[in-house]
Amino acid sequence: MDLRSVDLNLLVVFDALISERSVTRGAERLGIGQPAASHALARLRDVFDDPLLVRGAAGRAMQPTDRALALHGEVVAVLADVARLVRHRDAFEPATASRRLRIRSSDLIAQLFLPRFVSHLRTAAPGIALDVVHLNPVDTVDTLRAGTVDMAISTGLDGGTAVASTSIAGDQMVALVAANAPAAGQTWTLEAFLNLPHLKVALSPADHRFVDGALAARGLKRRVEMTVPHWLLVPDIVAGSDLVATVPERFARTLQREDIVTRPLPFHTDPIDWRIYWHQRSAADQGMIWVRDQLVRLAAEF
Repeated sequence: MDLRSVDLNLLVVFDALISERSVTRGAERLGIGQPAASHALARLRDVFDDPLLVRGAAGRAMQPTDRALALHGEVVAVLADVARLVRHRDAFEPATASRRLRIRSSDLIAQLFLPRFVSHLRTAAPGIALDVVHLNPVDTVDTLRAGTVDMAISTGLDGGTAVASTSIAGDQMVALVAANAPAAGQTWTLEAFLNLPHLKVALSPADHRFVDGALAARGLKRRVEMTVPHWLLVPDIVAGSDLVATVPERFARTLQREDIVTRPLPFHTDPIDWRIYWHQRSAADQGMIWVRDQLVRLAAEF
């Protein structure tokens, strides 16, 4: 196909339609009429030789085809590259900048770092909008590579040479237990700790960061009685049960609750290195550089 016959704006429409799974919502997102969006979809179907969006079973909502899903990440990456090329390198001014950033953050990291950052952002760069998403480690790396996430705040991610990162804060793991639980008054040897009933936080079945990976390296395993995907559930569950949870110390310091006791772990775990991750394609993006610098500076004050 001759690229001169392909309108780049079609890729913008493609992104909106696949993201929204709807011609109507896609048109609203782009600020165009539904007939125009439908016409663009017809042209996209010709370009890619695929239906792209099809009606679900029994008249259900529109669903992307497998080819549309496979193309979406590449299209988003292409649009990000084009935006980088046309954006003047020295044109970024925080006070007047207008853009939307998509950031990966768990609820724990959001509580630790985002309130101060957002407060600063609303004053220094009120035109920068944020979409915060919660993804497991594998999906986080995939979305950074695809360009559907601009940056991620996490730890222990491996994105290869395509993903860069910088440290924003150190941390370590500690244990939480209810003040009135039997374990609160016990001496925690390693064996005793492993046999306690544990509450585990994991974003996916393969997420063994923080504690379980360190134990597995020794051929050990703790007794996990409950697994949850959100850190902010931990304090209330621990306070009302006999479960023990391991959490980052920075998070434990924010709790300030009389019904929960913080205890050191009876074995060594590597320090946590909270980091900002981004794809190399945005390495020279002055807006992204400014945002990263602000996050690093504010985290150092925590």
